[in-house]
Amino acid sequence: MATRTGATGKQRAARAEPSKKPDYAREAWALLTRLFKAEKGKHLAALELTMPQAQLLLNLDPDRPVPMNTLADTLGCDASNVTGLVDRLESRRLIERRADPADRRVKMIAVTGSGAEFRTKLLARWYEPPAGIAALPDRDKKILLQILRRAAEGATDQL
Repeated sequence: MATRTGATGKQRAARAEPSKKPDYAREAWALLTRLFKAEKGKHLAALELTMPQAQLLLNLDPDRPVPMNTLADTLGCDASNVTGLVDRLESRRLIERRADPADRRVKMIAVTGSGAEFRTKLLARWYEPPAGIAALPDRDKKILLQILRRAAEGATDQL
């Protein structure tokens, strides 16, 4: 039934609700997250790694062993979680535990020779762009890069 103005109840209700603007930032972030998860999942599965194992390996400098507690701080987790990750990577001979020369109670985590080669392979895959981004015209890739650089200002570089 129309009112004096001719608007139906449904039309008045639609006007009374605040207009819902698209949330472009949320949608963009959801798409980036989806791309990241799909690509990283594919690469990590091919290397038989979990995301935490990859993060641990990528946060190690092959030329500088680090104490387990420092590694836990870097990864933002408890040292007990690092123990399990180290066990699995050590069983694959990618890393090894060493005694700290200054304090034999402290366990240092070092990348092995084969671990350094594996880490190089992991890094190459880690930064390989998804096919959808690689296929974009150079102009679009440049625009995307400029936008992401602005968005990443002030972000930390920790994996």
